[in-house]
Amino acid sequence: MTDRTVLQQNLKRLLDPKRIAYVGGRTAAGTLERCRKMGFTGELWQVNPRAPDPSRHVYESIEALPCPPDAAYLAVSTEKTIETVAQLSQRGAGGCVCYAAGFSEMGGDGIGLQAALVKAAGNMALVGPNCYGLVEYRRRVHLWTGETRVPFDGPGVAIVSQSGALAEFMTMEQRSVPIVSVVSVGNEAVVSLEDVIECLLDDDDIKAIGLYVEGLSDVQRFAQLAIAALQKRKPITVIKVGRSDAGQKITAGHTSSLAGAAELYDALFERLGIAVSYSLSDFLERLKLLCHIGPLAGNRVASVTCSGGQAAMLADRAEFYGLEFPPLSDNSRTLLEEKLPRYVNVMNPLDTTVGPINDREQMRVLFDAMAANTVDVISAALDSYEDEDAPFGDEMIMILEELSAAAQQHSVPGIANSALVEGLPRHMRERALAEGLVPILGSEELLSAISAGVLLGRTRQQLENSGPRALELATPVHLAGETVTLSEHAAKQQISGWGLPVPQGAAVSAQHAISAANDIGYPVVLKALHPTLTHKSDAGAVIGGLYDDAALAGALQEMTARLSVVPDRFLVETFVDDSVAEFIVGVKHDPQFGHAVVIGSGGVLVELLMDSAVLLLPCTRSDIERKLDELQSAPLLAGFRGKPRGDRGALIDCIELVAKRVLNEGHGLVELDLNPVLVRPQGAGVMCVDALLTVNQ
Repeated sequence: MTDRTVLQQNLKRLLDPKRIAYVGGRTAAGTLERCRKMGFTGELWQVNPRAPDPSRHVYESIEALPCPPDAAYLAVSTEKTIETVAQLSQRGAGGCVCYAAGFSEMGGDGIGLQAALVKAAGNMALVGPNCYGLVEYRRRVHLWTGETRVPFDGPGVAIVSQSGALAEFMTMEQRSVPIVSVVSVGNEAVVSLEDVIECLLDDDDIKAIGLYVEGLSDVQRFAQLAIAALQKRKPITVIKVGRSDAGQKITAGHTSSLAGAAELYDALFERLGIAVSYSLSDFLERLKLLCHIGPLAGNRVASVTCSGGQAAMLADRAEFYGLEFPPLSDNSRTLLEEKLPRYVNVMNPLDTTVGPINDREQMRVLFDAMAANTVDVISAALDSYEDEDAPFGDEMIMILEELSAAAQQHSVPGIANSALVEGLPRHMRERALAEGLVPILGSEELLSAISAGVLLGRTRQQLENSGPRALELATPVHLAGETVTLSEHAAKQQISGWGLPVPQGAAVSAQHAISAANDIGYPVVLKALHPTLTHKSDAGAVIGGLYDDAALAGALQEMTARLSVVPDRFLVETFVDDSVAEFIVGVKHDPQFGHAVVIGSGGVLVELLMDSAVLLLPCTRSDIERKLDELQSAPLLAGFRGKPRGDRGALIDCIELVAKRVLNEGHGLVELDLNPVLVRPQGAGVMCVDALLTVNQ
């Protein structure tokens, strides 16, 4: 068992080494040379038994090294890797990078090889195997299989990736992302993604962390580290893959990561204020904004462009990202109408057209008015040509300067952006940074990056208002033993005992159905009970709207003839005929996440509509309200096409009760499916008219 405290100490040695050994032949020698060219000032040794030459710092074995290395790069075969790792561990090395593949990502014998590798490493901080390694630009440390860019001294961002090639692609960026540290964790045999994050949290020069994630090995620990990152003001953003069936198969064969359910990961990241990206472009621009600006106080944006088309595109996409372009105040509007040419349509986003961009005084008034308009961030489109003496170059610099001055005067974060990702050349990006602005490339990327800042700001505020416990996850319950799915009648009896509203009903034989209906009172619904009838509507095992004995008798005859199985009994229940909307309230269990509550559009079309949201536990009433409002079906609760308003409060009560019950009795609950939960008119409550409950025995 690895001692985590010792592992962390060794990981810090690996990331900030004074002595590095490169083990292997040509590949190791080339990597050593790149480290030397990068400017590393410590000791560099190569271990190559075929060409020992101590005068050139080439040694025949690890034992022959002058002293234990802090870091080592292994470019040896899969077969020799385990032996080499054992020798390094025995020698007292801090850590090593294992480039070799052929371990657990291959399955079969590779799983045993990786287990042997872990044993050989002991408490040494082993990164990999099956990885590109790490590069630390500030310290000129190159333990990386490939080339790297010109070193950046920081402060800046760190990237931790479960994909080596993608991490290398990101080191080639031409976007002015201040990357100072990159770690490719590979199979995470010893050093996990979480281990690297924990180490980065203590690094004052790391201002933001970007993650490429295929799967988390320890969801609970990740959540704790993410909360610590919020407290230390180190934003995190992430790319999460494995959403599709094909994606999950690729990740499983790639680094043997545990790719879990996509909706659970989405809920986890949102809870922790971590924006999820689906492209490298989006990811890098978000990482840049979070590094330089961090959390935003709100979602109100002011934007100035030189193109009506770009302004329209921004306005059209704002709602998708949860952003708002607030209208100008009367004072701002009046001022701009007086100062700008009559052909400028004064609004937000604002298209200056070409005329005003030649007039510094007009641009000064424009940005001052826009920044004073109670907004949380202000941006200006500065699409430019590559050459510094290209057309409109001077005008763009002037606009940049006036944007910067207004942003600073009104204490509003400022962004210099472009319509195209290639529309903000290096000299403009550098000038923007020098003026205190963040250069964001691309209109879509602009809105996405701002939305990441808004999410972070909202979560940071929640942390400050309620403390870290508001973000912590419940300890997952690990289920064991046999599972049993209760009959609908038994399930309803169980949830009724919890306090959930269910229809009055009775499970009876066919001969006693009419008598039961008279005791309950018409109208009633008739359902057939049988272990195979989990989807009763699809099987024709439900007939509702029965208002008298004759209708019930006919339904019994029709249902018995239709079904391919002989029902054990029939369920006769009160028929609810005043529902406003149908919702589903469910509970699912995942080995990594534990229990989670699922809410969404209910009824027979639930799988088709795919309108659902996940609540990780514990959750608050405000969490439930926010997720409910995100559903496409939420407007039904406000009244739709003449229907009355639904009892939204009663639905929230129902969801809240289920969430609390799961926390109290989660050890015995495997799955719960209340579908549909009928929402009745305001004041009439809700009714759980169908229930599927699977318990652990």
